[in-house]
Amino acid sequence: MRDGRVRQSRLGLSGQTVPIDVRLRRRHGLTQTTGVLVMDVVADGPAARAGLLQAGDVITTLDGAPIAGVDDLHRALTGERAGQAVPIGLLRRAELVALTARPDEA
Repeated sequence: MRDGRVRQSRLGLSGQTVPIDVRLRRRHGLTQTTGVLVMDVVADGPAARAGLLQAGDVITTLDGAPIAGVDDLHRALTGERAGQAVPIGLLRRAELVALTARPDEA
């Protein structure tokens, strides 16, 4: 809390924790049993501007670290990540996709 407040960054999406199908986990070598289902992408947010995340994607990693749920995603989006290119791993229609986003400061 160096600045007198807790700094966070954001991707500009809403999501919920969902289970990942066993067959998909085995196929892609995923260790976690859950991920973050992207429910909606905020217009003009970092994800929308980059044209990356889409409703229905399931986020599985952020900067190489497994993301098993919404809480993990919030913890990973620290203030230091604001404005920095961050690799995101996700499942899109059963395929593992690697993208890069630049979170905004929240």
